[in-house]
Order: sequence, then structure tokens, then C-alpha cells
Amino acid sequence: YWLWLGLLVGLSVTHHPSTVLLLPGLLPLLIHRLPRSRTLLLAAGLALLPFLLFLYLPWRSLADPALNYVSWYFSVDLTMPGGVLWMMTGRMFATELFGRPWAATLREVVVLVQQIWLNLFGAGLLLAVYGLYTLRREPVLVWFWGLGTAFTLFFFAAYNVIDHTDMILPALVLLVPPLAYGLQQLGQDLLAR
Repeated sequence: YWLWLGLLVGLSVTHHPSTVLLLPGLLPLLIHRLPRSRTLLLAAGLALLPFLLFLYLPWRSLADPALNYVSWYFSVDLTMPGGVLWMMTGRMFATELFGRPWAATLREVVVLVQQIWLNLFGAGLLLAVYGLYTLRREPVLVWFWGLGTAFTLFFFAAYNVIDHTDMILPALVLLVPPLAYGLQQLGQDLLAR
């Protein structure tokens, strides 16, 4: 499982750097169920392996593509290591990252929670919170889903782009398993009565 986790984390971060927001939630898992050092090293190697996909950028850039967005609009050379690092770290969006003042960010957190409330028809969010409560015997899962959701909401609330409210999908996906646990527990509670 550790090897699969390493590979999936690497693929996720390679696909979208904001996936690093899930890593704080994985720390309790790592601490709670620390694997042998050899397994941990192999998992770390598999996590780094997908970053080799970024080698496609200089190769494709050398082909002089008809649409070269990065070169035309940002004057970044993707054939150079600095250009590839610029692309990997999402530097084109650097001015928008944490671009909102704190008061506006806190207001946007409320807006995003309202969006989640609407997307889960209200009751779904309550069931997800209840699911997290019922999972308190499994704190690793609560930390993963809870921290992942909180970090995602805060990050996108502070992200100063016009469509940031559309970026709550990762938080919604993270809330689905706790919602299912909450629904299951509610069903058991009702049957017991």
C-alpha cells in the first residue's frame, strides 16, 4: 500500500501542484503506521518517478509548436531547467496565490462553505460532519479528510482568481467518504431505535 500511495501522490502532484494540500493530512498516517525504512525509500522514489513526465516540456518546446503559450505570453524558455521548474511550480499563477487580504479570505471561506452546502444539498454536509464525528476512533482518517478539506478551502479562498468558487471539487470529493460513513451510522442509529 505504501508503494501505491507513493506513486499516486507523485502522479497527483505532477498533474496538479495543489494536491500538496492533501499531504498534511497524510502525515498522521505516516507517523501512525510508519513503514520500514526500505519501504519508505521505495515509496518516496515512486513518488518522484512521475516528475520525469516534465521532461516532455523541453522536448515538445524544441519541436517549435504552432501554439507556444508559455513562450509567447511569459517569455519563459521551457528548454532550460529554470523554465521547466517555473512550469512545475505553477509560477504563472504566483501573483494570485494568497492574493486576497485576510478579511476577504475569511469571507471567501464562508462563500466556499456555502457552495459546499448547496452542492451537498445541506444534509450532505451535515452527514459528512457526522461521519467525521463517528470516525473519531480512526483519527488518521479524520485528520486526512478534515485537514485536506480545510487546507483546500482555505487555499482556494485566498486564491485571487475570479473562478475560485468553481475549484471546490477536491473538497467535495474529500467529503464523500465521511458523508457515506455518516449516512451508514445514521442508518444504524435509526435501526437501533
